[in-house]
Amino acid sequence: MATNYVSSIKILSKNPIAILVFIAAFFHFIAGIAMLSLTSTYFSVFGNPNFGVFNGAGNLVISIVANILTAYLIEKFIEKPGACVFICAIKIFLEIPTFYFVFLQQANFTIAIFSLLSNYLVVSGWVTLTLKMLMVVLPKEITGVTNSLFLIL
Repeated sequence: MATNYVSSIKILSKNPIAILVFIAAFFHFIAGIAMLSLTSTYFSVFGNPNFGVFNGAGNLVISIVANILTAYLIEKFIEKPGACVFICAIKIFLEIPTFYFVFLQQANFTIAIFSLLSNYLVVSGWVTLTLKMLMVVLPKEITGVTNSLFLIL
C-alpha cells in the first residue's frame, strides 16, 4: 500500500499543472487566513457589535450558496475544455474589487459588510473547482491520493 502512495506522489510531482494548482491553492489558503485575521480588527473601527453575527451567519450562508453555484457551473460547462480554469479566473478577478471595497473604504459599515459577504461569495467554492481540475489533468488511479494531499493542505 505504501508503494502505491509513493508512486502516486511521484506521478503527481511530475505533472506541472498539478504542481501549479497546489501552489495556487497554498497561496489562496494563506490569503484566506490573512483576510480572516484582518477583518475582525478592521471592522472594530466601525464599533458595530453585530459584526460577529453578520460575519458568521453570512459566511455560512454565502459559502453554501457559493459551493452550490460553483457545482452548477461545473456541471453546466463540464464538456468545455478549460472551463474550470476559466471559472477560477473569473472568481479571482471578481475578488479584487470586493476586497477593495471591504478594506479601502471606511465610510459605511453597510457597504463594508456587503462587500465582505460579496467577497465570501467569490472566494468560496474554489475547492470543488480545484479538485475537478486535478481530476482532469491526473490519472484516475491517483485520484484518492491527490484528494487527500490537497485536503491536507
